[in-house]
Amino acid sequence: CDDQLPQLQLLLNQTCSMLNIGDPPRLYILSSLNQEAYVFHIHGFCKGLVLTSALLDLLDPPEIQALMAARLMCISIKDLVLPSNIYAISCLAPELFLGFESV
Repeated sequence: CDDQLPQLQLLLNQTCSMLNIGDPPRLYILSSLNQEAYVFHIHGFCKGLVLTSALLDLLDPPEIQALMAARLMCISIKDLVLPSNIYAISCLAPELFLGFESV
């Protein structure tokens, strides 16, 4: 997944631009066998997009971008994972996050 990070960041930036989202969320790649994607937003602190490695293995770039767009829209309608869950996961198992912050 490390070699995909620049391409994924570019897709995220393009998607945010198309959706008029000024500040892209942080991008996290979670090393997992589960095929999942979700967003979280801690008001006034940060917002993030989490994609699992298993999901990325299945999708091509246009599909990844479509998935990013769908998840980013969740931020605007507040359909989010509870921030406390993300924080707990990142504290208890930081090695699961390959982590990539948007610029």
